[in-house]
Amino acid sequence: MRLVPFRNLLHRCMAELRAKGSIFDIPLQHFWTPKTADEARIFSTVAPVNPVGPAAGPHTQLAQNLIACWLTGGRYFELKTVQKLDALTIEKPCIDAADEGYNVEWSTELSLDQAYEEYLKAWMVLHVLSALMSGGPAGGKAGGPAGGADSFLFNMSVGYDLAGIKTEKMERFINRLIDSTAEPLFRRCQEELSQALADPGLLSQTPWAERRDALRDLPGSISGRVCSSVTRSTMPGCPPAR
Repeated sequence: MRLVPFRNLLHRCMAELRAKGSIFDIPLQHFWTPKTADEARIFSTVAPVNPVGPAAGPHTQLAQNLIACWLTGGRYFELKTVQKLDALTIEKPCIDAADEGYNVEWSTELSLDQAYEEYLKAWMVLHVLSALMSGGPAGGKAGGPAGGADSFLFNMSVGYDLAGIKTEKMERFINRLIDSTAEPLFRRCQEELSQALADPGLLSQTPWAERRDALRDLPGSISGRVCSSVTRSTMPGCPPAR
């Protein structure tokens, strides 16, 4: 697990697009775009036209995986489940399927702070990509963190019992995803995004080179409300009272 800083992640996406016409080896022609502006409601928020995406798992643990999913049509993301025990030493990789599969994973392989950072970085990059591909900023409609047909929804997943979810470190993680506005990392990503968009080289020789000026105000318009819904994950056989 090597976490990529936000600035590097953004520049890496555009550099590959410039050099190879792809992002994370997904060709530009395979980037999914909606054919209709229809919307529905999921929980209390506006859902995009394609309300499907990955369930919580190792594949929703890193920002680059969430970006790859969005590029291929995912718009509803159940983020990797986190819990209070976020510093366990376990055998890696968590799944060895050379012959038979043995899952020795215990929730997340990242700390709560690292998980929050990955989800926030993906949130920011997806707003950039959504704005570039739709011709304008994502979001802006009432009722959800990012309304509109080109938008997306993040759903946090927490476990594994109520006592663990109510611990101070878990409550901090949950509250940061509910509202990141005051978080130093959120403000830093906004600043780094502003600096990146001010650089003509970021989008040069990409299909979106002419859209840089239209995104000038994007960093300040990205909502700090990353998640407005939650999935509670429990261990098999967990009694309802817990």
